[in-house]
Amino acid sequence: MSTNVQGKRTLQFDDLSRVEYLSAPNLSPDGRHALYVINTSCRVTGGFISHIFEVPTAGGDSIQIAALEDSCEDMPIYSPDSKTIAFRSDRTGENQLWLYDRESGELRQLTTMRHGIEGFQWSPDGKHIAFEALCWPGEEDVMFQPMSSTEKQAWEQKQKRSPIVVEDLIYKLDEAYGMLDRSVSQIGVVNILDGSVNMLTSGSMQCKTPVWSPDGRHVAFYGFPEGGEKALRPQLFISGPIDGEVDQRQLTEEQYIISDSPVVFTPDGTGIIYLAYSMENGVFSKKPFLYSIKSGDSECIFPKEAPCSGIDYTPIGRTAYGMSTPLMKLIGDELYFMSVWQGTAHVYSLSLDENPKVKVLTSGEISIYDYCGNKDGLLVYIRGGYTSIAELYSFSLQTGEETRLTYTNRWFEEVQLSTPQELWVDSADGKVRIQGWVMPPAVREPNKKYPAVLNIHGGPEVSYTFDFWFELQMLAASGMAVVYCNPRGSSGYGPEFQEDAYGDAPMEDLLQFLDAAINLGYIDADRIGVTGGSYGGLMTNKMISHTARFKAAVTQRTLCNLTTSYGTGDIGFVRNDKNFTTMLNMLLGRARSRTSIIRFVDNVKTPLLILHGTNDYRCSFEQAEQFFIAMKDRNPEVPVRLVAFPGENHSLTRSGKLHFQIAHLREMIQWFTKYLNTEVQ
Repeated sequence: MSTNVQGKRTLQFDDLSRVEYLSAPNLSPDGRHALYVINTSCRVTGGFISHIFEVPTAGGDSIQIAALEDSCEDMPIYSPDSKTIAFRSDRTGENQLWLYDRESGELRQLTTMRHGIEGFQWSPDGKHIAFEALCWPGEEDVMFQPMSSTEKQAWEQKQKRSPIVVEDLIYKLDEAYGMLDRSVSQIGVVNILDGSVNMLTSGSMQCKTPVWSPDGRHVAFYGFPEGGEKALRPQLFISGPIDGEVDQRQLTEEQYIISDSPVVFTPDGTGIIYLAYSMENGVFSKKPFLYSIKSGDSECIFPKEAPCSGIDYTPIGRTAYGMSTPLMKLIGDELYFMSVWQGTAHVYSLSLDENPKVKVLTSGEISIYDYCGNKDGLLVYIRGGYTSIAELYSFSLQTGEETRLTYTNRWFEEVQLSTPQELWVDSADGKVRIQGWVMPPAVREPNKKYPAVLNIHGGPEVSYTFDFWFELQMLAASGMAVVYCNPRGSSGYGPEFQEDAYGDAPMEDLLQFLDAAINLGYIDADRIGVTGGSYGGLMTNKMISHTARFKAAVTQRTLCNLTTSYGTGDIGFVRNDKNFTTMLNMLLGRARSRTSIIRFVDNVKTPLLILHGTNDYRCSFEQAEQFFIAMKDRNPEVPVRLVAFPGENHSLTRSGKLHFQIAHLREMIQWFTKYLNTEVQ
């Protein structure tokens, strides 16, 4: 273990188990208190445990709400009168909706859905809650009856012994860790007084994220009415009136709607705002659209002149965990939202008048993870920075005063962390400027040069931001510099910047930025490693098959052959625009793909570590197997190692089991330590 002159120690692998993650902030309607969730890892199961806390927005001590040590509570929301807190808890087995009376402390279970609930929202008058629940065919008569532990065990055994029948094009997802089951998400409304439930939807169509109209008589939601390659593409639906015979209508057709955030009703209830792709100069961007309930017309309401390029919240490379609140919120008569722009993640507002304008509400080199607010100009948000995992703050838009509300992860005070240096570098072709960061070793001696690792983000339509990421800090703690940037293809720099993400420009940008980092003077140009996951894994493979400057490589969640990604992952046939003929010809060797790196495997002479989850269905495990076998077959003299993580999906390093996250980090750092000749910590 290394220390600096101040006596602080360097970061250790097991420190990951000490991290407390904050999520899901919710502001009371009276503005006096805020709720949040603390997520911690469980050493026994490797999973995460979540608990709810409340804190005064003016500052003060936090108190835990509805505490039960071995259960998980999350998604807390105040009632419209601030008197009651609704939350989700698994204390009875399934995730059910519970109510907590803030005055008496009384707890009451509100739902008894057979398979629990997902998201939910209070009605404007506080008398009902709309919720989303998973339902199974043939269980209509028992859908409101929870199962005992014995019944649940028998039910699970029955599912394991039942064959899976596939009739749809999309039948597996990474989020499902494989094959989809027969469950269908449906929407119901529960009465607060007596717990009675009225299901608004039924049948085989998936229905998600219910939102109340301002008058409380209707619920809008996303439905997924189509099959084939459009099965994951939602459309806008509305159901109501709630107090009469329910009528369900589909409002949109054919539009490429994005379900990243629930819809938002306009203040007068005559329109519904939703997020969809907008074409600009041949490039798609994410913009808000307004649907008129009266005319049935939709229009983009995002102005051309704005301090960001749309509602495009795509930060990556941060230490975070937990449920998020909606990306878009109606606060007063404005639409609030988050977006990433030039390395920052801020809160913005969009006026909903005839001449809409966008304002940035927060400022500085910060990264906001989640937020809530009220019409009086009070924001409560979770934000982080270079050397701190995100904490909860309140912020007054009127005075500009920020108050820190939580002080978790105090153990950071004993650790020597590395502070990145921001750089802007001209691209080799002179067309754009590349933003990125260089992180020196956590403990650095003057006039000494150190090995470095080029870390490439996934996506590619995502962005590194001003953030703390345990992986980068562990590399720095191990005596290496870390170089990371947002090459072309990244979001947060405008639609044109995202063109040609799979061409040559991103690789040129990465190498150009790496050279600028080396010119800072403390990086040894002869000891450079490269790593990345997903798209970053693809780019890592491309780097080592097209250049010889890297002494070691770690490809994570790798993608090496888009030809065989067709039909084996959950994106191969969707992202190629259903161009089955071309894909099948590639599979038969009649065409060549510039993104099928495996055809350049003979060029790879760099020691290579492959890290991959066995249940990854975004970049299938067969991709890792192919690259490993190809290397062993064609380049037996080159060191190569495949490390598989059983049962883990594409989110292995973000939400995977704690022991696997630590093992993943250890494998990576030991590989770079060995081949870049650094000292093992």
